[in-house]
Amino acid sequence: MVLSSTCFKFNDKFYEQVYGSPMGSPLSPVLADLVMEDLEAHCIGLLDFNLRIFVRYVDDVFTVLSVDKIQTVLRVFNDYHPRLQFTFELEKDNHINFLDTTVIRDGNALITNWARKATFSGRYINYHSNHPDNHKISVITNLVDRAILLSDPRFHVSNIEIVRKILTNNCYPLTFINKHISKGIRRIKGSDNTEGKHDQHANNNLVILPYIKQYSGIIKTKLNRLGIKVLYKTVTYHLLPLEKDQIMVEIVDHIFVLPVWSK
Repeated sequence: MVLSSTCFKFNDKFYEQVYGSPMGSPLSPVLADLVMEDLEAHCIGLLDFNLRIFVRYVDDVFTVLSVDKIQTVLRVFNDYHPRLQFTFELEKDNHINFLDTTVIRDGNALITNWARKATFSGRYINYHSNHPDNHKISVITNLVDRAILLSDPRFHVSNIEIVRKILTNNCYPLTFINKHISKGIRRIKGSDNTEGKHDQHANNNLVILPYIKQYSGIIKTKLNRLGIKVLYKTVTYHLLPLEKDQIMVEIVDHIFVLPVWSK
């Protein structure tokens, strides 16, 4: 019943979803993963040869097999269900992209490098934007993690230079960039464990405040001295319109009040 009665409202009109799991439902990803696990086990079981490597993330698959076996694998997977149809991409010059990596055939070994999609704009939180510094530091940390953890050591130096260029284009000062890139690299190499240390009582006293540049730092310092941890939330949602159509209370199917009569 839940999976076959999905409807939604758009521009004051109601629509019914006629196929598939409910859009936006927390159940849908679980069902999708169950289907993909069954598809994987079923289809691989039908093959009369072994796949040397088979890696799947949701519906993206990386595999290694002989060229003459490609059409066989494609046919078996596409026969699973008419609405689940796969395409394939071959390596080019010993390179092929998979998720956020480029897989490179290096002799008899496979190595990886950090990959950016063709649509990658390089835009992140601008240094001059009204965000707390820890958000900007997180941008650097995440970029360093990708540059190092997704790539073979031979690419680390060039990838870090790419990170510096991306951050410079987003107006980050070079001293700020170098400081937090160095901290990120030390953390990855295990020589800097300070970021992983937290006061065991910190989470017992926690407040979440809107970030206001002129005052938030002062308030945080004073509260930290009292043993209170401060997290920030942005206030941009006040500036953005509500995209979803409003539904009148009179027609929703939720129970707001259930009166109780005593005999």
